[in-house]
Amino acid sequence: MGDPEALRAHAVRLFAAAMEARDKDDELADRLVVRAIQLQDEATALEEAAKVPPQAQATAQRSNRQQQEQVQPEED
Repeated sequence: MGDPEALRAHAVRLFAAAMEARDKDDELADRLVVRAIQLQDEATALEEAAKVPPQAQATAQRSNRQQQEQVQPEED
């Protein structure tokens, strides 16, 4: 699972399962919560890795603008 949204949705389901399991099996509930937190952390890490630093974003925009401004030579 590499999609942060899917990871978060799965984590929510695990949290819900943990709440249901809490009455009958504390150990299982604790394991579900730990796994849900791991999924949340993984989703956050993926989102952070996908972010472009503001300076790099500005440089990319400037580069794109410069490329668009360049005049293409006419073909004979």
